[in-house]
Order: sequence, then C-alpha cells, then structure tokens
Amino acid sequence: MHRIRPLAFMFVLTACAAPEPPHASAAVAAPPAASAESAADTGVAVEVVPAAQPSSASEPAVEPPAGDPIAQSDGVVQSDWVVQSDAAARSELAAQGAPGTTASAPRSARRVARTSGRLLDWEQRELARAAFAALTPDEQVGLVEALAIESANIGSFQMVLVRFVLGSEEIDPGLRPDAAPLAWYDAETHAPKQPIPRRVLTPDDPRVATAEREILGALERREAVSGWTYDWGRRDVVRLANERDPWRVFENALLGLPPYWDLAEALVEQRLDDGTYQKVLAAFGHAYTDRVGGVYPNITLYDAYASRASIEMPDVDTLGLVHEVLGDFETWKSIVPEPQHPELFGRLGQLYMPAFHFRGLRNAVARTFVCGSTELRDGYQQHLDNFHALWESAGSDPAALAARLPDETKWNEFLVGLTERAPSDELFSLRGLRRRVTLDQNGAEVRRYLYWLLEQADAYRRIGAGR
Repeated sequence: MHRIRPLAFMFVLTACAAPEPPHASAAVAAPPAASAESAADTGVAVEVVPAAQPSSASEPAVEPPAGDPIAQSDGVVQSDWVVQSDAAARSELAAQGAPGTTASAPRSARRVARTSGRLLDWEQRELARAAFAALTPDEQVGLVEALAIESANIGSFQMVLVRFVLGSEEIDPGLRPDAAPLAWYDAETHAPKQPIPRRVLTPDDPRVATAEREILGALERREAVSGWTYDWGRRDVVRLANERDPWRVFENALLGLPPYWDLAEALVEQRLDDGTYQKVLAAFGHAYTDRVGGVYPNITLYDAYASRASIEMPDVDTLGLVHEVLGDFETWKSIVPEPQHPELFGRLGQLYMPAFHFRGLRNAVARTFVCGSTELRDGYQQHLDNFHALWESAGSDPAALAARLPDETKWNEFLVGLTERAPSDELFSLRGLRRRVTLDQNGAEVRRYLYWLLEQADAYRRIGAGR
C-alpha cells in the first residue's frame, strides 16, 4: 500500500417528434431593463408583465405565461419588459382571472405565476421552503409532478433546449436503469499476497466523512443536484437514488431549473462522448478503497485522482487498474517493491490524464447546455462563457459540437485558443455572455410557476402567510 498524491494536474414531458436544434441566434438577447427579481431586490412593490410577443413560426404556438421575461419569437429570444405599478398590475391580473384574484381561474390564467415584489428574493425562497415543508409527502410529490407538467408549456429558450433533447430521445425515462453500486477490485485476484477482504463502509463511519471531506470536498461543489448521471464506463444514462426525491426537484426549481433539466444534461454528455476512453473510465469508475479494506461507496478512483488529495493506493487498486486496462499481469506483482513505484504510478498517470482531459471537458461543456451560471469542476470555471459561446456557434446542437471538441492531442491547444479568442473576438464573447444571461433569466419563470403552485396548494396559508 502506498499513500501518495497521485498526479500533479495542470489545472414527465410529453412525447413529441424530435425538433430541429434550437438555433444559436435564439439565445442572443439583450438583458432586460427590469426583472421580477431585480425589482424585488429593491423592496419596491411591483409586478412585471411582458409585452405581447408573436408566436414562433418554427415552434408550435405555446402561450407564454404572464410574467415570462423571455418569449420565443421568430427564432429570436425577446426581452421586452413592462414594469407596472402594483395596483395597475393587480387590476390587469384580476381581469385575466389570475390566481389570488378569483376563486376559480380559467386555463389561460393557470399560465400566470405571481410573485410579490414586497419580498426580497431570498425571503421568497425561504417562505417557499417553509410552505413546501408544510405539505404532506404525497402533496409534495403531487406538486413537483404538477410542476413538470406546467413547466413543459414554458416558451423559454431553456425549455426549448430541454424539449429538443428529450423529444429526440427514443428511450422512455421510466425504462432507464438505476445506477449500480460501485464495484471494487478483488484482492484475491489482483493482490493475492495481500488478500485483505474488502468491506463497504457505512455512511456513519467517521472514515467516510473524512474521505469525502478530503476528496470530494476538494472538487468543485455544484449547488444544483442531479437525479441522473452519465455513466462513462457503461456509456449509458442512469437514474440516481435521489431522482424521485421531491425536495431535490423543489430545490432545483428554486435555482430556476425545471424538472428533467438533469436528464437533458446527462443525455447531452452522452452525445458528446464517442467512447474513446470507455475502457479506462470504466476501470477508474471502481470504488476507492483504503489499506485495511474499507470500501468508500460514494468515491470513485476517478474522483480520488481528480481531487489531487493525498490518498491511499493499495496494491489491489493500482494493480487492478493495470490488469483491467492493459491486461498486463507480469510487469508488476504484489507486493510491489518501493523501487518500482515511480514507474507504476507514472504508467497510471499516462492512462488517467488523457481520459481525465477528455471526460472533464465534455462534462463541463454539457453542464452549460441548459444551465446559465453553474459550477464547473476540474478547473474549467474560467471557460463558462466560452462554453456558452461554443454552444452558440454550434446552434446548441450536441452532435454539431461533439464534432468540434478536441481529442487528447489537441486538448491544451483548444483551451489556449478559447482563452486567447475571448478578448479579441467581441461577437464570440458577447454571444456566450448573452446565452448565459438568457438561461439565468429563464429560471425566474420556473420559480414563478413553483410559487404559484404552492399558492394553489394552500401551502402559504398553512404557515400563516396567505397570499
């Protein structure tokens, strides 16, 4: 067993026919002069209502919700806002039969998701959390299911992207497999002279907390929580254990992410992978273990290496990687003597780094497909707007962008080129910025639907905060 710092790193939608890729120009929109959230942040009581927009000629006519900051129009996202006084806005909403103004709202009024300008944004979110907690578990499930149905009708660029990916997918989400527990390398097979039995550690074991803090804590944490992931070893999109957790869907909606955003993202990541490093990534997808046989069920060897933390590397794992990827059972054998460590670890680095660059880049690019401002791991955060600009240049089509992403030999050149292009190509940079801002603005509409559904469920009144 060796303890090392292994590598020094350089850094429920309805089925529909597959639509055309959302065109890049659809994301180019000037930031609005005012927004529901920016107005709320001032504490001024206002309502925000969009100016009337025609329907897109290329998309089915979908009525944008009242309050929709961005509506699809003739292939261009519009951001024309009208900020009205509180009294005038309420009069107009009442005329439409908006929630909170009539006992029974018509279908058109269900497209309205009212938010009060009297609360700051963080206060609205805390109030929504308290209201959601007041619902029974069955009511919580019903509310997030209703959110999935309602949000499918949003005409925002964000939802156009989600519909584009899910609409072109042939496998029903309900038929997708669950993520399998992490496998680990068997000591009897790979290190017979150190046949220490492997044992999965329980979540309350202090060693688990320590390892997750040192390894997973060293990786960039993402605020949004996905219920789906792309398994690079299986080359399949799988369901995580938390996928059906209503609180997960609720918290993501507070971030402005609609149901199934994460499935769309995982499918995009799958479409960016050509399988070049499947064998290597399947090997590094095994569970991280320690020298006394402890198996860490939530930590892969891939993440352990990526963390750059000082980690334990028992022979069973190092040799397991060599045996599985290279089929070499002769060069190194357990117990690996100290003089052979540099060569062994160097060979592992040669296996890992190209796969790390390949997967890390595509994971980061996939995260920017439907999310505007989001956390990117493995040192790619500085390229957030550059990746949005790449999506713009490819018309937000995963197949088109996959053909432009580099292999390992051009990885560094590709990133250097992006870094140098951004300051000199103003249009490239502006398109990336505007795509990110557009997606961020779209999130406000998801929140408005969420707040409206909480109101319809009488959740606010249960906590003494009737709206």
